Amino acid sequence: MLKKTMSLLRKKEARIAYLFLFPTLAGFATFVIGPMFASIFISLYKWDILGSPRFIGLSNYLHLLKDGRLLTCYSNTFRFVIFAVGFNVVSALLIAVAINAKMNNVLRGFYRSAVFLPVMLSAAAVSVVWFFLLDTDFGVVNYYLLKLGFKKIPWLTSSRYSLLSIVLVDVWKILGFNVVLFSAGLQNIPRHLYEAALIDGASRWHSFRYITIPMLSPTLFFAIVWALIGAFQVFDYPFIMTLGGPGDSSRTIVLYLYEHGFRFFSMGYASSIALSLFMIILLLTLLQLRLGERWVFYG
Repeated sequence: MLKKTMSLLRKKEARIAYLFLFPTLAGFATFVIGPMFASIFISLYKWDILGSPRFIGLSNYLHLLKDGRLLTCYSNTFRFVIFAVGFNVVSALLIAVAINAKMNNVLRGFYRSAVFLPVMLSAAAVSVVWFFLLDTDFGVVNYYLLKLGFKKIPWLTSSRYSLLSIVLVDVWKILGFNVVLFSAGLQNIPRHLYEAALIDGASRWHSFRYITIPMLSPTLFFAIVWALIGAFQVFDYPFIMTLGGPGDSSRTIVLYLYEHGFRFFSMGYASSIALSLFMIILLLTLLQLRLGERWVFYG
């Protein structure tokens, strides 16, 4: 009798749990799983939205292998990911360590708020503002470079600097999120570890290398995975600031995907590009999870 009552209670609790989970699961299925399967289906067709789709099998995927511009876009995207994620994580860690040092709490709060402010802005608004700031002839950045005795830099109109400009804007926009993330992680490191290291004669560098980094490794791991996935999907900055130019120098893979889908109305090919990007992000994430087992310390 008691077992039967317990079983009924568990079933009732399970039904309530499923009821609470239903909105999230329904949204995930509608906006993530559904479009993903639709994208796989569309990638097997030639379709311009206006006409009827025509089945062409794996032709879109074979075209991917021959598309030279696709390689250029992937090359730009990988360079953007390496520099943006590298600058972002290293800079944020150094700033978080500096903010976490002994100082007035009001001053610490001011620094955190100031560095986090760009995170709250939309990427489109940030792109428009930096488009004018980096203008070669009328931009504020070049104005101060001239005042300091440097030459004007064609930030957005030179293939040498266009991708670098997008990296700098992305780092400026995202940096604050990782600073707050690392600050929270630093505050969770027990102080007695640093006190013991100080008594043993460890330098600041040794404390940072053998205490801060290992204890902060789960936060570092999350920040790197999150930043890498976001960097692969960069779209707003090149779309608004450079339109992928000059030439293809700042054209990223998501911008290329957008152009094929909504400018050339080649939905099948755009879907095949999207799936190739999905596979690359998935493989890199799995690789990071595997490598994370070697250097992430969960205490």
